[in-house]
Amino acid sequence: MLSKRKIVNVDIDDPGLNEMLVRVVASGLCYSDLHFLERKYTPGLPSAVAAR
Repeated sequence: MLSKRKIVNVDIDDPGLNEMLVRVVASGLCYSDLHFLERKYTPGLPSAVAAR
């Protein structure tokens, strides 16, 4: 199922008043994230997925 994921470039507006643009140069996924993406674990709703 993960093979259907892809990275794409998107256009965004310039930051507005009281906003800033942050460049993310690295990120990662843990196995819990992958389980949610692959629907191997489906918690009841509402739910929030977050890393520590």
